[in-house]
Amino acid sequence: MVSEAQLNDDLKAAMKARQMEVVYVLRGLLTSIKTLKVEKMVPELPEAELIGLVRKEINKRTEAAEFARKAGRDEQEQ
Repeated sequence: MVSEAQLNDDLKAAMKARQMEVVYVLRGLLTSIKTLKVEKMVPELPEAELIGLVRKEINKRTEAAEFARKAGRDEQEQ
């Protein structure tokens, strides 16, 4: 089950562990969630929308890593 509270907890744990790649991904995801909540003017998003947003962010990062790899910039993959 995905929830905004769980993602916030995961972010805090990643920050304490100094896992910067995870921190960047979770911050981006939480920002997307907050933006969507403002657009829809709702206090909480349904779980189905959160899952869809997570999938969208995964696809975005996978695509960016693929473009970096094709451009010969393997160090950009995360």
